[in-house]
Amino acid sequence: YYYKVSSTGAGGESDLTDEISAIPKAQKYTVKTDGSGDYTVIQTAIDATTDADTVLVYAGTYVENINYNGKNIVLKSADGPLTTILVPANNSISVVRIINNETADAFLSGFTIKDGGNVRGSAIKISGSSPIIENCIVRDCDNGAISTFHALPEIRNCLVYNNSVGFFFDAQDPETGPKIINCTVVNNQNTGLERSPGNGIPEIYNSIIYGNGTNTQGSLIITYSLVEGGWEGTGNIDADPLFVDAANGNYRLSDYSPAIGAGTAAGAPTID
Repeated sequence: YYYKVSSTGAGGESDLTDEISAIPKAQKYTVKTDGSGDYTVIQTAIDATTDADTVLVYAGTYVENINYNGKNIVLKSADGPLTTILVPANNSISVVRIINNETADAFLSGFTIKDGGNVRGSAIKISGSSPIIENCIVRDCDNGAISTFHALPEIRNCLVYNNSVGFFFDAQDPETGPKIINCTVVNNQNTGLERSPGNGIPEIYNSIIYGNGTNTQGSLIITYSLVEGGWEGTGNIDADPLFVDAANGNYRLSDYSPAIGAGTAAGAPTID
């Protein structure tokens, strides 16, 4: 906000000061299903925000489709993805849309996103934007659960499983592509990571790509990862990752997993 100030006394009003400005402090809004927060609907909270605000979502299942609407905000759960779940109210659109030039200041963190319908990017659609997505579980979705189009997101510490297609990378801008870091992409029925022809090539590292119908399709840069069937690239291995209990959705690594210590610290999140 920009403003000027004058003072008024017995002699009349003074001249205006030089223009000064002030930036409002970022706000935090809470969303709780029981009505004890600021809102009960995530999209209503997003609509109230401005850039740099935070929407903190408490445990529960939220039946809605959300759109960042160009806002560079932090949308995160209070208790993590196992208890904070997003399912679509409308299966003909993505559960989460980040499609309006959002930057790396737009965050999505700590949700399970599931049951997306037959639309590309059924869980998360990212178009023309570069958000950071972390600590999410994406499962049981159709047709490219996470889809990017001319987008440069960084997606890290996410578990993507039991979808039709895990990631679908559509056309990218020249010389650049999304980054997939410390992610586990497993047991997707058709393809784990699929890329259509384009310029920028997605970069995947410190990740596990295993047990998918087809693990990869199209040109990808993969390093320091466990890829079933092998992949030419620095630090890659081909082995059973030895999950604790994949049949019941527990994709933690058991104590003797060959993936432990096989990644790179360069560019990796502080916490895995």
